[in-house]
Amino acid sequence: MAIIRRTALDAPKPIPARPSVLHDMIGRKIRLHYEEAQQHPLPARLTVLLDILDQLAENPASPRRR
Repeated sequence: MAIIRRTALDAPKPIPARPSVLHDMIGRKIRLHYEEAQQHPLPARLTVLLDILDQLAENPASPRRR
């Protein structure tokens, strides 16, 4: 059996630092998208599904027997 020797080249490379300007820009864009999404009502299909889930949570089904 051959012995495998690890070298410095095998070590994980550090993630390069990103300028804070880029982080700020990404953060602003994410906040804008989130704020815009909050302005729109939920689609009717999603509202119906959420109502069904609420009903199931209030009245859980009994466990199935096999």
